[in-house]
Amino acid sequence: MRRLVLVLLSFSGGGVIPSLWAQQFSLRQYTVADGLPQSQVNVIIEDKQGYLWIGTHGGLARFDGRDFKVYNTLDGLASNSITSLMIDQHRNLWIVHPRSITKFDGVTFRKFQVPNQSGSLKRIRRITELQDSIVILSNNQGVIGKIQDDSVFYWSKPIAEGKAIFSALRSPNRDVLFYLNDSSFLAISPSGKRTIISHKKRFNKVYNMLNYKRDLILDTDSGFFSLDTFHGSFHSITLPIRHHLVAYDSLNSTFWTREQNTFFREREDQGLTKVDTIFKDVMVNQILFDAQSNTWVGSENGLYKYSSNDFERCGSRKLKSVMGIEKDASGATWIASTTKGLWKIRKGKIKCTGWARKENPPCSVLKPVRRANFGSPRPMAWVITRKPKMIFCGTNGRTACRVSMC
Repeated sequence: MRRLVLVLLSFSGGGVIPSLWAQQFSLRQYTVADGLPQSQVNVIIEDKQGYLWIGTHGGLARFDGRDFKVYNTLDGLASNSITSLMIDQHRNLWIVHPRSITKFDGVTFRKFQVPNQSGSLKRIRRITELQDSIVILSNNQGVIGKIQDDSVFYWSKPIAEGKAIFSALRSPNRDVLFYLNDSSFLAISPSGKRTIISHKKRFNKVYNMLNYKRDLILDTDSGFFSLDTFHGSFHSITLPIRHHLVAYDSLNSTFWTREQNTFFREREDQGLTKVDTIFKDVMVNQILFDAQSNTWVGSENGLYKYSSNDFERCGSRKLKSVMGIEKDASGATWIASTTKGLWKIRKGKIKCTGWARKENPPCSVLKPVRRANFGSPRPMAWVITRKPKMIFCGTNGRTACRVSMC
């Protein structure tokens, strides 16, 4: 997905600006009117090519950043109702329906239908990849299924006798972790080793679990814990957030949190937690962070894109009317203004020339090519350009000025 970024400069004041580029964010909603097959978005996933795949109750959509391409049963889906998506190590897209699964290799669709005699497998919730197999999770009684080499080995097998599965996650060390109804976790390593880890002595309820940096984090009724599946132990940790943990954006070092149906974006800044309210009274089904630092939210009201604005503003009130911008070989940015003359920005520092301070500048810094009116009460710079080791600027004195890069 490609993104055009425009930069708008507008400065105010000199000296050091602690955060020179104050980034703004925008929120856009996509619905049926924009090309979605149905406005209730259940699941979102991004492939290696940067396409977004969106599952709804009206079919599958692929989004390229501009347009939606819709797939349905006429194209080969087993059902138009989609509850989960997964991309395997071979880049196949697995599409989960309530009672069936569709595999898409980019060209053809292959359907796997649950047989009527499959017993306890009433509804498929999601699937995960374990070694060379696709493991199918059911909504009830903790039964799983298995597909290997495009063949179904079984549809309904208990994960552990008498236990139900609440949720599942692949941990940073590639274990598949099942959270069970008896206050325990079942960790299955890539080699197939099974480990049962109980949390009864540390906390009672788990609200959410997710990967945070290199750790597996649990949001519980007794605070936040990391889970070490290798040693089977829990460790209490502190996170810089005020609400329940939903997701972690590693590209922007930002937490997404919630309190009932209100969703927040929280981040730590100079030791303080900053909280932005993003949604109120919105039923969110999934949050996805793409490779371009955008956040995609699947909800009952459609698809939302939360992203940096195309325009970024650099704060300052003294320098308002910018007529020209040029960057020199050292990486410094020179700004020509009709209100404050010529300014230089380098490494987060804004420095006005002597001209902007209404002083005769040292000739080693600013030299007139022809005689300029430096004593003008409002020094104006109309245009700016660069030559090797020199910046040239047109002024309101009907002359050009030369700035050396010494």
